Amino acid sequence: MTQGELKQLRTPEQQARDFLGTIPDEQLACMSQRHPWPVIDLKKKTVPKGISALPQHDGCWQIRETCPVCGKVRWYTTLKGGAFDTSVQYRYEDPPNWVVRHSEIEATRRDYKAELFRRVLGQSFGAELFRSAS
Repeated sequence: MTQGELKQLRTPEQQARDFLGTIPDEQLACMSQRHPWPVIDLKKKTVPKGISALPQHDGCWQIRETCPVCGKVRWYTTLKGGAFDTSVQYRYEDPPNWVVRHSEIEATRRDYKAELFRRVLGQSFGAELFRSAS
């Protein structure tokens, strides 16, 4: 930094606000309200759209579930024969447009929800909808 240059310091709140503003709407909806993962309907006894099962060489299956809102994929591997392992660790794959939160940015689920409301209230219909509800 040369003499005369000012380094702009940003507070953690400003960093979080800037970060929240970059998140795509679909990702923000899931970050604030959780992913609506596909649900298996026991009455139909079929695998719904958004869930795939890939056989593995050892008799296990890799199950991939895709969020219909944001496109994030959650996957795990079953036990041999397809039984669900209750101690399995879920793994996740982000869609191409996913915005990653870096460790120095502090943002909670409530911050995501606040950003969601800010965007809704910024739309004229949404603002009228919320004003009429109070």
